[in-house]
Amino acid sequence: MFMKTHGIVTKMVTGDNRFIAKTIGKMVGIGKRIVWRERIKEFRLKLIEKYDIFAELLPEDKYELVKVSKQKYVCLLYTSPSPRDLSTS
Repeated sequence: MFMKTHGIVTKMVTGDNRFIAKTIGKMVGIGKRIVWRERIKEFRLKLIEKYDIFAELLPEDKYELVKVSKQKYVCLLYTSPSPRDLSTS
């Protein structure tokens, strides 16, 4: 709640299955609007602003999402337990 009241936007970007991602997103209060890889043609700012959760993404998809997000957002926090994601950050 603190982040929302201070204008901080939180998005979940994951390679996890969409059903798992939606459940976790709901548990931590990120949001309910979800999109997954097969429904994304290309990452655009409008798409990124529309959804809260991005699921079933590959490391290169995550890289593209962060790159496009930087057009508008000043600060991005990106965490990952996967060494595969480090090569694209």
